[in-house]
Amino acid sequence: MLAALSILLLELVAANPEIGPVGHFGFLTEIVLLYVFCVVVFAALGVVRHAELLAVKYGEPYGTLILTIAAVTVEVVMLTTMIMHGENNPTLARDTIFATVMILMNGLIGLCLLLGGMRYGEQRYNVKSSKAFLTMLFALTGLALILPDTLTPRQEPGLEVFLVFASLLLYGFFLHVQTRKHAYFFIFHAVEGAHPDSEHGHPTATGEIRGGYHGVMLLLTIVAISVLVEYLSIALDDTIEVLHLSPQLPALIVAIIIASPESLTAIRASLRNDMQRMINIALGSALSTIALTIPVVLTISYLVGRPIILGLTPVQAGLMIISLLVAGITEADGSTSALEGLVQVVLFSAFMVVVLV
Repeated sequence: MLAALSILLLELVAANPEIGPVGHFGFLTEIVLLYVFCVVVFAALGVVRHAELLAVKYGEPYGTLILTIAAVTVEVVMLTTMIMHGENNPTLARDTIFATVMILMNGLIGLCLLLGGMRYGEQRYNVKSSKAFLTMLFALTGLALILPDTLTPRQEPGLEVFLVFASLLLYGFFLHVQTRKHAYFFIFHAVEGAHPDSEHGHPTATGEIRGGYHGVMLLLTIVAISVLVEYLSIALDDTIEVLHLSPQLPALIVAIIIASPESLTAIRASLRNDMQRMINIALGSALSTIALTIPVVLTISYLVGRPIILGLTPVQAGLMIISLLVAGITEADGSTSALEGLVQVVLFSAFMVVVLV
């Protein structure tokens, strides 16, 4: 309802010729940007709320899978809308994927480890899950975001075709492992201090949850986000032009919207001493961002004739490699500490400095 009212309001504002000469929304540009950003975040929270209720109904590991797929769907919808909007920005998809991974792998995990470590000391989870996630992240990140920088222009189209099929193959088999073959990798039973009866913050009586209703509302909310993002793109472009802000700001804002709903769920899990759920959400979302978003944006790029650049800049590649190495050490023994969390928070701060300064 809020999204529908917002769309109507934005149409009325954009159609009013008396709002002023600055940007599509005149002197209201910055206000519109803030307003649409808040509404999109609220809608994204609605997506996760419906996904969480479906997760409670269908249980683990399907619950986490529903959450991550819902988040990736929102990301793909937002990226597709922004890629199709206005002039071609060949680095938007790359910068958004990079920013999302940095937020999830450094900002979110670092904050969860720091808060959880300060509250409980050492926290434990199933190390087999983090090893599976990180193996996939190392491979796909290297192939999709670092390897393209070493290729000639003639080799890039072949790599892009390979990436589409390789990413889908690896992620499809990973889902088979996560939900069937080795589902126990992603479950940790001995969670001392956790509250299993309120694991998701919702009633555990799954019979009270209407799966069909929440599934339909999940889809409708995603559709509303896709419409709102068009207005967000206009306001972002105008704000950057008027205030001379960093050209990477759109990617950062999209990444924040994508990561914010899942971040709340992961932080709540860490404060309940349920680090397994936090690992599943944070690393699972980072993995799905690369494994699913890249094939989709490459396919869209080919269909609409708008080329994209996947290779990271040297600074971005350096931060990505450092982050993966630190995550490989931090999440490699099945236990966490506040110190490890602080290290990753500092890495996230370095990413923010690189983007904004």
